[in-house]
Amino acid sequence: MTSNHFFVDKSDIRLPQAILKGEEHHHLSRVARVRHGHIVWLFDREGASYRARVEKIEANQTQLIVLERSQRGRSSIPELHLPVTLKNWLEQPQDVYKLVLWEDGDRYLKDVILSELSDISFRGPTTASVVILVGSEGGWTKGEQKDILEHGYKAVALGDNILRAETAAIISLAIISYFWNT
Repeated sequence: MTSNHFFVDKSDIRLPQAILKGEEHHHLSRVARVRHGHIVWLFDREGASYRARVEKIEANQTQLIVLERSQRGRSSIPELHLPVTLKNWLEQPQDVYKLVLWEDGDRYLKDVILSELSDISFRGPTTASVVILVGSEGGWTKGEQKDILEHGYKAVALGDNILRAETAAIISLAIISYFWNT
């Protein structure tokens, strides 16, 4: 099944028209093989969705007509940060819901989302944010665990299996996307 959702830069939307360029244009025209007259969904970094009709596919861009604008679903792109030392990260002021992954986490991530975050919305002008710390392959040291908990993070686990760090990060995003405000 091919997805008909494409990222559009906000600067490329001038209602009622929108333009897809670069990789998204390539994906629409070459990979998904969308054609003139097809209806697709566009989304921007701020979570807005646009139902649009493909008007013209050219060599370097696709022109679309926006049929409606919507705040449906979670369409914004999660923000990923470059690696920093734990000490530097913990010293940054953060007004977010703080979670840390480790094997001995008190609860599963899914359960925390369903019980504690169910009333906090991803959508709208007061969008909430979650930070999940993912440790290295060897896990967190006792000292790191102490520092993390002292900075207000809640320990959560993904399940009984121990995952690679990069896999744990992706699984965490998938769990949050699926269970938060579904």
